[in-house]
Order: sequence, then structure tokens, then C-alpha cells
Amino acid sequence: MTVAALELQNIEFSWPQQAKPLFAIAELTLQQGETLFIGGPSGCGKTSLLSLITGIQVAQHGTCRVLGTTMNQLSPSDRDRFRGEHLGLIFQQFNLLPFLTVQENIELPSKLFDRRLKKSTQLFGSVQAHVDRLCDALHLEPALRHRRANLLSVGEQQRVAAARALLGCPSLIVADEPTTALDVSIQAQIISLLKNVCKKRGAAVMLITHDMGVIAETCDRVAVMYAGRIAEIGPVHQVINHPEHPYTVGLMASIPDMDVDRERLNQIDGAMPRLNAIPKGCAFNPRCPQVFDRCLQERPDLAAVSRSGQNTPTQVACWLHHANTLEGVS
Repeated sequence: MTVAALELQNIEFSWPQQAKPLFAIAELTLQQGETLFIGGPSGCGKTSLLSLITGIQVAQHGTCRVLGTTMNQLSPSDRDRFRGEHLGLIFQQFNLLPFLTVQENIELPSKLFDRRLKKSTQLFGSVQAHVDRLCDALHLEPALRHRRANLLSVGEQQRVAAARALLGCPSLIVADEPTTALDVSIQAQIISLLKNVCKKRGAAVMLITHDMGVIAETCDRVAVMYAGRIAEIGPVHQVINHPEHPYTVGLMASIPDMDVDRERLNQIDGAMPRLNAIPKGCAFNPRCPQVFDRCLQERPDLAAVSRSGQNTPTQVACWLHHANTLEGVS
């Protein structure tokens, strides 16, 4: 039986001396060879979620399993080792070592972690061959590979960070805005690489980006977060084309469409509450155009919603989609 790349169960996380959890996820699974997009407004808990998955932080409650290993049972040093051996990280800050060259930054995982060294050697013949393959795919020219990282442009640094994350063929890739500073042609190269490692290597990818074109082209599923919880999760084209949660409906409607002539973009009135000041009931109720009494009193859990012709249901945390509450909708 294939082990899932990621399994979260009954996760709750809060900073020290906080009474209520900042975010809570009842269940989330990512299979090997699958790409999952995590979306939502700034401050909704996406970065904290990535910190838990990568072992930088540990949840106070629940279980976080990555590739079958329970992260919250490992010591800090063992989590660091596991992260280096099995995960490829592309973060917005890049985290390159400024006085190492492009070549040295990319090959660093193979110097520190035996598994990454063995994988590159087994699949490409040598680490150097793998470095060359990644550099060619990302248009990092040979003359650039001996330049120090602190002398690179932002776009060049981002490509080096992507190459380093993919060296040694990690089993789970976590990418936070991997194409933000890149022009369209280079964006396509990174997206092609991520799709390739999923198809050919069976790696799983968790992606955060504001580029909806990237999401539609790359991802298998979409999870939309709001105020520390998953509001909606399902197959990518179902969530994009037929959103169910009122927040997701507003989010998709606010995306610019070059084929539609509008004087102004749609927007969702109000702002998301701070994670330490979430209102009673559904967190979206102060902004929801379809709010009714139960939304103000009880927080809904995810429930399956099926449309005609859909093979896989979308899961939505909204009282509008709970069968036993439909009569109370106003």
C-alpha cells in the first residue's frame, strides 16, 4: 500500500499563551504524485500550515504525518534531518547562502543529506549531471553558475532556489509563490518542472500562489482557507468553475477576466477577522451575503457536495450545503 505524502488529522495550532487555536484542520490528505493548491487571504494561516508540514513548528493537538512519519513525535534535530532528506522547499525569501556560488547553492542538499546525494547519482549518474539538467531547464546559463548568490537578480535567485529544492528528487515539494518574480517564459519552465517531478518521480507538490493560471494548469486539487480553517476543497476545475462556499464564490468572481468588459472588479466587502478574534459561528458570517441564523451560532464542518456529472465531490464548510439546514436558509 502506498503511503500518503501528507496526512493531517485533528490539527490545532496556537502560539504560546494563546487560549484559542490560531487554526484548526480536521483532516487533509495529499497523495504521492498529486499537486495541491492552498489558497486564501493573507493572514488566513497558510504560512503556519506550511511550517507544521515542514516540521518548523509542531501542533499542540492532532497528528501530522509526512511520508508516513509522524512529525510531532520527532525531536527538533530529527525533524530538521527529515526535512532535509525528504522535502524540497521553495520559499519566498529564497534562503540562499549569499557567498556561495549558484553551483554550490544548488548542490548543497547533496552535501548535507545522503538520500539526496544517492537519488541524484542513481537517476542522473552524478550530482553534477543533475545540477546541469536543472540549470538548463531553468535557463541558468553556464557563466552564471559560478557567480555568487548575492550578485544575482531577484528572478535569478528564485530560479536557483527552485533548482536547489528539486535536487536529489525529494518526495514532497512545498512551494510558496515559486513564480512571483519571474517573467512568463521562466514561470512556464518552473511549472513544467513541477509537473514533471509529479508525473515521472511520483513526488507530491503543495503550492501557494496568487496566479490562477498556474493553479488551473498545474494543480489536481484546491483547498481554500479562511480564518484558520479549510472553507472548501475539491478538484481544481470544480472549485474554480463551480465554487460552492460563499467566500470561494467571491474570490473567483474577483479574478480579472480579460474577455469581460468591466468598469471595476468585483470585491468581497469587509476584511477577514484576525485569527485571535474569530467571531462565533462561521468565521465568514460578517461578510457573507447569504448568512442566516445558524451561521451566527455554530461553526460548520466540511461536508461533501456533489453536482451532476462530477466524479469527486467538493467538500464545503458552509451551512448552506448541509442537507439538514437547507429549510432554514433565508
